[in-house]
Amino acid sequence: MLGFYISGHPLDDYREDISKISNFSSNDFEVLLDDSIEHDDVNNSLYDGESKKLKDGQYIKIVGLISGIRTKVTKNGDVMAFLDFEDLDGTINVIVFAKTFSQYKNLLYEDAIVYMEGRLNLKENDEPSVIGTKFNLIADEEDLKAIIGKPEKEEKSVKLNIVTLDNIENKTSKKLVINISNNLNDDELSKLRYFIKNDMGMKKPNTEVKIKNAEKVKLLNLYTNPQIMKDLITIVGRDNIKWDN
Repeated sequence: MLGFYISGHPLDDYREDISKISNFSSNDFEVLLDDSIEHDDVNNSLYDGESKKLKDGQYIKIVGLISGIRTKVTKNGDVMAFLDFEDLDGTINVIVFAKTFSQYKNLLYEDAIVYMEGRLNLKENDEPSVIGTKFNLIADEEDLKAIIGKPEKEEKSVKLNIVTLDNIENKTSKKLVINISNNLNDDELSKLRYFIKNDMGMKKPNTEVKIKNAEKVKLLNLYTNPQIMKDLITIVGRDNIKWDN
């Protein structure tokens, strides 16, 4: 009722372990509200006074408490969620798309302490937020110790994919093939359309792209770079991106 914890923050007991796990804090979003921040129109990145860069699509991991949750039924009849995610410094907005929410919905409830992996959503005209992609419930200190001991497979895997895609990208005999899977819901399809139109379609084309949707095929000349490839992997999945002669 008072808006703060009288007996101490529920995460205080985990402070030391959290510092070993989290690579992002709600404080990092404060740079988005500072008028002195410089904006780089080329890569849509933001900088704070110490030249720390936040990138749209950047991989993050964080431990926090779910202080609020709201669900929404998509046009496809699926359920997605919006979380108020509270760490030791403040609160961030988290978007959980339907496919992810279906997988982790039993872990996502008010006052649950969770470990989250996700991507920064810093698109123009969008409120700064995190797109949550993976969650682990934290019941005690042992759960955090287990996470500390895990290798960072997801981050390293994505970086490896990007290097590979970037190398192939320079071979003009190859076409980029994007397969629109039936597993994509309406929200994910809308995000993909926006991404292709604005991120890949607003600069000088350097890649021939084939977009496949069931039996329909569309050929486009679009712009790609390593960051765009990374974002595509996040949106449609690595298995739905191919290179073809």
